[in-house]
Amino acid sequence: MSKSNLITHSIVHYLTAIHKLYEGNMRSRAVDLANYLGVAKSSVNLAVKKLKEKELIREDDERSLSLTNLGHEQVHTVLASRSLVYYFLKGVGVNENDAKNDACKIEHLLSKDSQRKLFNFLKKMSKNSKYDIEKLKLDICFCEFEKFSEFQDGQIGDDMIAAPTCQK
Repeated sequence: MSKSNLITHSIVHYLTAIHKLYEGNMRSRAVDLANYLGVAKSSVNLAVKKLKEKELIREDDERSLSLTNLGHEQVHTVLASRSLVYYFLKGVGVNENDAKNDACKIEHLLSKDSQRKLFNFLKKMSKNSKYDIEKLKLDICFCEFEKFSEFQDGQIGDDMIAAPTCQK
């Protein structure tokens, strides 16, 4: 099992919430996370304990939470998976709501190999004029990214990456 598969669906929500709050220059104490996620503070405290044990977050003297380098890497890996699955599902005609929900459910389960191959497939579909891009309905131009790592590093907030559509 890869490192990215060691985190659970619910842990992903805590990590992405900390990521989003931090990027928005907002505090991310346990109470802030509870409010943001709409969960009990006791649930947050349990999750924070697990995240610290896995060395995915740290807590400062003012009890503000932030991601460690490993935690930040995990967030970008998961968000890249979420974006890939979301745009693939949208591209084959799944409605936006179902595509978002399904991508969220499996974002933490994709292996690095599956991520790269799905990225390369979508990039090939974006670049190759022999494929009917209108039929595939891609909302993003994967050819804007040279490598998967560039796509992965571009993930921000806690939602799908936004990128320009293909200019063909």
